[in-house]
Amino acid sequence: MTRPPLPTPAYWEWRYTSGRGSGAGNVGAEGDYKAAAVNAALARYCVRSVLDVGCGDGVMAARLIVPEYTGYDPSPAAIARCRTLMPDRRFATLVPTEQFDATLSLDVLYHLVEDADYAAYLQVLFGRARQLVIVYGTNRQGAGPHPAPNLACRRAAALARGPRGRRSLQGILDPEPRRCEMSVNIAALYERFFSLGGPPPGGKPWHYRRRCTSMRLPACELLAELARQRTPRRVLDLGSGLTSHVLRALIPEVPGMVVVTTDTSPRWLTRTVEELERDHLNTAFCVEQSVFEANPGAPFDLISVDIGDTSYRLTLAEKLTAWLAPKGILFLDDGHIEPAASEMRNRLANLGFRIEVREDTTDEFGGYAVLAHRD
Repeated sequence: MTRPPLPTPAYWEWRYTSGRGSGAGNVGAEGDYKAAAVNAALARYCVRSVLDVGCGDGVMAARLIVPEYTGYDPSPAAIARCRTLMPDRRFATLVPTEQFDATLSLDVLYHLVEDADYAAYLQVLFGRARQLVIVYGTNRQGAGPHPAPNLACRRAAALARGPRGRRSLQGILDPEPRRCEMSVNIAALYERFFSLGGPPPGGKPWHYRRRCTSMRLPACELLAELARQRTPRRVLDLGSGLTSHVLRALIPEVPGMVVVTTDTSPRWLTRTVEELERDHLNTAFCVEQSVFEANPGAPFDLISVDIGDTSYRLTLAEKLTAWLAPKGILFLDDGHIEPAASEMRNRLANLGFRIEVREDTTDEFGGYAVLAHRD
């Protein structure tokens, strides 16, 4: 059967109404591997709700193990098949408006031939994910069009930075050329934690609180990348909130990593625990700062410092040296807030630290992160 010269959505509607399925990748040994890889990811992150963006004929959807499944596909013929196959699951030809714990893209990217369709698809894939994005696809590289008329050269690994160019956490379940990518949606978490704080103080504009609360988005993305690269055994998260969520979501990717979260604000610590529970993440070792300081335990391999205001952080300089392991690393946000930022760098330098200003984490308000090493 020859493929007619149709745009992507019309092609797939023609394909399903002609009695053809989603493809060979959902059956046989390859289908077995795909189902096992995706189900392992869903179990690892304790995912309860998913949106399968481009669910096709439902053959793979029927093999996914998740409490709340929603399948979306623009093809009415595909959705009709899915509803017949799985009447107890939810399917739609229009994009659902709510968010889900995770979104799935299973062998879809390289079928999006038109760039406009591809861009719109990524907006849905990342925009509807509350915590996790899972992409199963290929890393085929090439210039120009794909030799097959209904395929395009779309690399799954390119989504490591997401649609906005942001770096995300990723876990590779299969070597090239096929892989399953998992990406913690840090940008979505940033917006979520920003909204928890309520209106800014003193009638100031909303961008004031965005500038002054939560770790900055580029800085948090760098922190996540450091945790993946350095695979720390013990992480101290000074200042609960966004960092607590991202670091704990990363625990399955860094076996044996323990995260201790502290805060001077009992209210914010409680809110953070509530958000962690909402996403079924580990809530152990979330304590008030005074409780932690009474018994800090063994040294930490990575310490993130985003607690209280910058003047309070200055009081922690010498304590940080005691809490940090000899080859550990300090991660400090708000490197631009003067004079406290310069004073903190000077104090750490006098204590034997090498200072590294990471201007590549500069956000729209001029804020950036600073790293401090002993080695």
